Parts: sequence; structure tokens; C-alpha cells
Amino acid sequence: ADFTQPKTAQLSLFKQETVNLFTNAPQDLPYQNSRALGWDTIPAGYPTPCGQNFTPGYSFGHTGYTGTTLWADSKKGFALISLTNRVYPDDSVTVDTKSGIKWYRNNLSNMIAERVTSEFKDEFIDLKQNYYTI
Repeated sequence: ADFTQPKTAQLSLFKQETVNLFTNAPQDLPYQNSRALGWDTIPAGYPTPCGQNFTPGYSFGHTGYTGTTLWADSKKGFALISLTNRVYPDDSVTVDTKSGIKWYRNNLSNMIAERVTSEFKDEFIDLKQNYYTI
């Protein structure tokens, strides 16, 4: 998906260089890094909050302390937003709550990405033509 062009107009929202800068992790660092400017990318060799159905090199996202998740796959042309509250009713952080939210993010992302890219592919593509893709 082209995140520089709204689908219903020919206006550029962002320069392609800006999108690349904010969504691609630098590769020339002396340590392993999956962070771009403002977004995370899929880290090599580690479990990801976006599951296994997002395209490495074309996906970027962000996770929040309470379990919220936003991931986009520019190659497949879809995004996932999950609003959760892992800290309700209290804010005690335990191994169980940390691993629970990691399991939730990973599995929810897998289920939605699988469904969107297979069963509802035609309907999803038709919807995209009527909305901005940002």
C-alpha cells in the first residue's frame, strides 16, 4: 500500500522519504535494533506483537503499556488496532500479566491478519478504495 497517497485524491500527505525514515529501522548500528523513528519494526529472531502474518520489511507498529497495539503492513495494505486495558483493575505488573498480553497481541494479530488477507480479501480491498490509507 502506498501510505503517501490518499486513496480518494491525488494529494501527497507525506514524502516517500519521510515514510521510509519513520517506518524502517536503521541497519548500520553496532547492536541489534528494530526501532525506526517513532515506530517499531519486526525484530529478527524474536516474538513480535504483530504475530507471524505481517510482512517483515513492510510492517511497522507501536505497543503501549496497557496492552494497546497498532500495526500496519504496507505490502498487504491493512492495519490492526487493538485497544486494551491490561492494568485493570490494578497496575501490578507480574510475569503472568506481561506474558499474557504478549500472547494476546501475537494471537489476535495472527487471527485478524489471516482472516483479512484470505477470507475477506475481496471485501477488504473494496473498502480500501473509499478511505484514506494512512
